[in-house]
Order: sequence, then structure tokens, then C-alpha cells
Amino acid sequence: PAPLPLSSTPDSAIVAQGRLLNLNLAVTRHAGFTEAVAVTATDLPPNLPPGAVSIAKEAKTGVLPLFVPRNVPPGIYTFVLRGTGAYPFNKDPKAKEKPNINLIEPSNPITLVIRPAPVSVFVDNKGGAIKQGGSLEIGVRIARLNGFTGSVSLSLVSQEGHKLSALPVLLDATQAEGKMVIQCAKDSPPGNPAAVVVRGSVSIRGEVIEVDEPVGLVISK
Repeated sequence: PAPLPLSSTPDSAIVAQGRLLNLNLAVTRHAGFTEAVAVTATDLPPNLPPGAVSIAKEAKTGVLPLFVPRNVPPGIYTFVLRGTGAYPFNKDPKAKEKPNINLIEPSNPITLVIRPAPVSVFVDNKGGAIKQGGSLEIGVRIARLNGFTGSVSLSLVSQEGHKLSALPVLLDATQAEGKMVIQCAKDSPPGNPAAVVVRGSVSIRGEVIEVDEPVGLVISK
């Protein structure tokens, strides 16, 4: 088997412009490969920033967040992830010395269908500073697009380890602005939590379509 098989799920997804997509990664180490794996996304759609994550040498899984900006053209795209790590290798299998080489392996192909967004979400994070055990009130504004005129449900999406929460906010068809209060747990890790977004959810002909906007927070003691 290959020393570094890398897989990603989902292998296909349908998202609207302005959406955070988390790719779940799994790596299996074979044939003496034991090191950390740096995973990057290549051949991405136009205007989609490259994503990267490192899977520690003792870990078998990871998450690669990819944010699809509002200016990515709608369409169908296929790309792969690439895992890179140091691998001891010698052409002579009986050789005692095996210097490290840079091993690169691709993942399974990932197909991404990008649709026009029915709404854009804009966040005023009020500077983004929040203390452990404290709260931060942020402003949220929406713009309805492509003929959408209905209500929009707003929620905070954050990784479980960040220990951040907020009550959902509903903007009816007549509203375009609202406020959300983010609560920070006393034991939230200090720093800049990655992939924290305000998610706007709308229903169109029974289908739920979601759009995200990064918040940008700094947690301090």
C-alpha cells in the first residue's frame, strides 16, 4: 500500500457563494511513514483562497476549513487535496541509512457545486475582543439577492473546542439588521479561534440554503 493514503469527506458538496465548507480528513500511515502530514488544497475554483492544515504525527484525522467567498463564480468544480510529509527512503531496501524525502500523495477527487447566494451576510464584530467568561454583542446585516424576499435565520457556528455560543436570531421579511450576543466560556482557549462564522439560513421551495460570514474574534484571559 501507499505510505500515505489521504481521504476526504464529503467527496461532493453543493454550497452557495459565501459558505464555509469543512472537509474531514483521514490519513493512514504505512511502510515506515510516521511523521506529521501537511494538507493543502490545489486547483481550487477562481477566487477561492487556498486552505491548509497540519495533521500531527500522533493523529489520524483532521479538518480542513475552506471558505467559499461571495465572488467565486457559480459552477461545477473538481479539485484534490495533497498530503506532504517526511518519509525515510532508500532505493536499496537493504540499506541501513534511509534519509528523509518529501513524500506527496493526493486525496480522492472532491466535486464542488457552487450556486448563486440568495442572501449576503455582513458582520460588525465591534473589534472582536472577548474575554473568557464574558460576552460580545455584534451587529449583523443582510442583503437579499437573486429575487429572494423571505425571512433569514442567523446562528453562530464554531468548533466545539472554542466553547463559544449565541442564541439564534430571526430576521423576518421586513428586517435587514439584527444583533447577536456571543457568550464565551470561562475555559475557552485564549487566542484567535479559527472558522467562527455567522450563518444565515433561508428556505427556498423547501430547500435550506446556508450562507456564512467570518466573525473574527480574539479571546483573552
